[in-house]
Amino acid sequence: MLKEVPKAQEITRRFSEMAYRFTHIKAFNFLTKSAKDRYLNLLTEEPYLLNKFPQYYVASYLGIAPQSLSRLRKEITLK
Repeated sequence: MLKEVPKAQEITRRFSEMAYRFTHIKAFNFLTKSAKDRYLNLLTEEPYLLNKFPQYYVASYLGIAPQSLSRLRKEITLK
C-alpha cells in the first residue's frame, strides 16, 4: 500500500516521527528529572490521569513507589 499511495507513506512517516519524539522526550525526562518534577509535569500536562487511575498506577508511570507518590502529593498540597 505504501508503494502505491505516496500520501499514505507521508502520513506513516509523520506518525513514526511523532512517536519517536514522544518516546525520546519521555525517556529523557525520566532519566534527567526528579520524581517531584515528573509529578509536577504530570499535573500540568495530563491532570486527568490522576483521577482516572489508581495511585499505584500513577506511581508506576512516574517510576516511583506509591509511598513516594503519597509523600510528594502531601508535600505539594501543603505548599
